[in-house]
Amino acid sequence: MAIGSDINADDLKVFLQEAEGLLDTLDEDIIRLEQEVDNKELLDGIFRVAHTLKGSSGMLGFESMAGLTHEMEDLLDRVRRGTLPVTPELIDALLMSLDGLKVLKDSLKNEEEATLDIAPLVAALKDVMKEADDAAEGAVASNETLDMRASEAAVVERLGELASEGVSPYRVIATLDPESEWTSVRSFQMLNELSSLGETLASLPSEQEIEDERAGYTLEVLFAGAADRDTIEAALASVADVISVVIEPWEARSEPAGDPPQGEENRRVIDLGTEARGKSPKAQLEMASAKIETLQTVRIDVDTLDDLM
Repeated sequence: MAIGSDINADDLKVFLQEAEGLLDTLDEDIIRLEQEVDNKELLDGIFRVAHTLKGSSGMLGFESMAGLTHEMEDLLDRVRRGTLPVTPELIDALLMSLDGLKVLKDSLKNEEEATLDIAPLVAALKDVMKEADDAAEGAVASNETLDMRASEAAVVERLGELASEGVSPYRVIATLDPESEWTSVRSFQMLNELSSLGETLASLPSEQEIEDERAGYTLEVLFAGAADRDTIEAALASVADVISVVIEPWEARSEPAGDPPQGEENRRVIDLGTEARGKSPKAQLEMASAKIETLQTVRIDVDTLDDLM
């Protein structure tokens, strides 16, 4: 293993003694972590040991050891920040890297040229991080929509209660920076902000999915409360990594919203939801009639249609 030209025997001896102690600590603590996945103090300790080993090996010019511990440190940092769960695959990757560090240390101790290729070990660490990223992005790419969750009986019942109280729900869509590594943390922060302003009836991903580290870069919420749009937007924008917030009156969608079909310039949709709020069914029908002269499709709330019929 190549070392700096200015490293003397005493420096090497001190480093080897320190490295042996650090590697023993890592061996014990990584095995403990598999059983104590929620032990933050233990995790912080493992991170600090890896950081110390990276720093000391780097200063002495032990590039292979410094490079491998750097990758371990990156992985551990993501676990500390809540963006990467502790899984058997993660523990295996750490233990394999630890074995590699021991081989590198022994080569140095025996004054032998290190022949260990750290590339497969680094690749294993990166694969664990990539799999977690892919799972997070896939969580919100399923066929389920917020509207499906809003159609659950309890949510429908609550929407009816809110309507009788004169409370208008909103569809809130917040988008995170694609570079963010804190998607689950940020999503929880946004839900907390909304809970201080009103009531979250449904969300995509759900709170449980976020807790399971399955949050992506978009949070969609069915929200009800007395707060106005500016207040809601300001609260969500105060969360780090939020790059956009869209707030619109809630209206369940049976199909994705889109542009009018080509070749049908006169075909449009009138949304009477906001304009007609608080008006009688007769008044809403008159509003629609006033506009229908140049339009072919009218969207009317189902309850209103029942009243009209």
